[in-house]
Amino acid sequence: MTLVDLLRSKNVPLADLSDSSRAGLVHRLDKETSGILLIAKHNAAAEHLMLQFAERKILKEYRAAVRGRLPRQKMTIVGAIGRSPTDRRKFGIRHGGRDAVTEIEAIGVCPTATLVKVVPKTGRTHQIRVHLRHAGFPILGDPVYGARAEGVERMLLHAYRIVFTHPATGARIQAIAPLPKDFVLGLIRLGFPGFD
Repeated sequence: MTLVDLLRSKNVPLADLSDSSRAGLVHRLDKETSGILLIAKHNAAAEHLMLQFAERKILKEYRAAVRGRLPRQKMTIVGAIGRSPTDRRKFGIRHGGRDAVTEIEAIGVCPTATLVKVVPKTGRTHQIRVHLRHAGFPILGDPVYGARAEGVERMLLHAYRIVFTHPATGARIQAIAPLPKDFVLGLIRLGFPGFD
């Protein structure tokens, strides 16, 4: 059952977007990513929120555990992203791809990995996963672009925070989704301090 199916079964009104399978979903997460989704109940709200995304007025912040240690506290990854010519399900840094920018900041370290705050400045498919791999810091547990890690049973990527303007009131809204238990368990197994 999808999230849309669940919401419909509970008679939650959803904006009527062109693709009925994503009714109300103003943006999506990769299947393996946990965290915040933004859902619109009404068409006017959906249009307002999609315009904010298009104008890059919505802040999205993620948490990811990556293999290795960053050479400095903060980094900006820039690279055009396009679909793989050999596997249509994958994306990569490609000449002629769509411009993409991702900011990362180290917020925790253990002997083999770094916990990073990730702020995508653009919204390309698989952007965070592709950019982190390209920079040499693949996400632990990512089945497509990432790295295996002992004791990590899921992709350690989480949509942690989103900030947007409420379509009706104009108020700036911030929503935070704390790290889920299975993500924290992965961090504990990797040896990150402060999570036990």
